Amino acid sequence: MEMCQRESRVRRRARKIGLALQKIRYRLPELRAVYSGYMLVTEDRVAVLGAHPHAYSANLDDIETYLREAS
Repeated sequence: MEMCQRESRVRRRARKIGLALQKIRYRLPELRAVYSGYMLVTEDRVAVLGAHPHAYSANLDDIETYLREAS
C-alpha cells in the first residue's frame, strides 16, 4: 500500500476515537533520517503515543497497533 494511503487510513482511524495523527516536518535531510516519525495526540494536544524517548518517535506500525488495541 502506498505510504500516503496508509497514512490517510491511519489518520481517519485515529480521528474516529478522538485522536489526531501528527507527522514530523523536518526540512533538513540529515534530521529527517534521524527523527522521522509520528505522534498520536488528543484534542488538547497531549501526546498519547510517540513522545518518548523523543517527540515523533512512533512509526505507522506502532500507531496501527495502538489503534487496534484501543478499539
